[in-house]
Amino acid sequence: IKILVLGGLPILFAFFTSFFLPILAPQRMIFSLPFYYLILVIGINSSRKLALLPLSAVLLVSFYSLYLYNFNTRFQRENWREAVRFVENESSGAALAVFAFPEPFAPWQWYNQRQIQSIGVAPNLIVTKNNIDQFAHQFLSYNRLFYFHYLTDLTDPEKIVPEYLQNLGFIESKKNDFPGVGFVSTYEKAFAFR
Repeated sequence: IKILVLGGLPILFAFFTSFFLPILAPQRMIFSLPFYYLILVIGINSSRKLALLPLSAVLLVSFYSLYLYNFNTRFQRENWREAVRFVENESSGAALAVFAFPEPFAPWQWYNQRQIQSIGVAPNLIVTKNNIDQFAHQFLSYNRLFYFHYLTDLTDPEKIVPEYLQNLGFIESKKNDFPGVGFVSTYEKAFAFR
């Protein structure tokens, strides 16, 4: 019973928390896998019917599960390298990467080899209408903005930044999805479309 609680309680906690915060994902729950292997082994040892189950079937299921997990890009790490490469390739001329966070995320800073300008617009971790105005001059000095939606459900739940960019005259020209990172919206000044 202790093993079942240790393996199941974190998953139940993550499940109920995910109604408010998006935290339930296989890569975040993999630590509970050993508890389920222990339950399987205890079940095999205690039941005569399960003892007849060949070990090769258990190993086959385990290896197949590991194969699915390791080769499905949806379950892999956050693909910041590809997201940064996309911004670098699309940012001909003046461009700014915008993050709804106190500063640009560390993976962005690590992979940003071309030193594309970036800014965090949530000085107090939450974007508010009162503090977004201080960034208007910086937004307007660029023709193209790349808005990272990463963690915006936590830091910009009211979607203040996209609305503010549209009020400044920017139009969302495209939205790209990167596994683990989420959407990156490309905003361009409205006169670029005329």
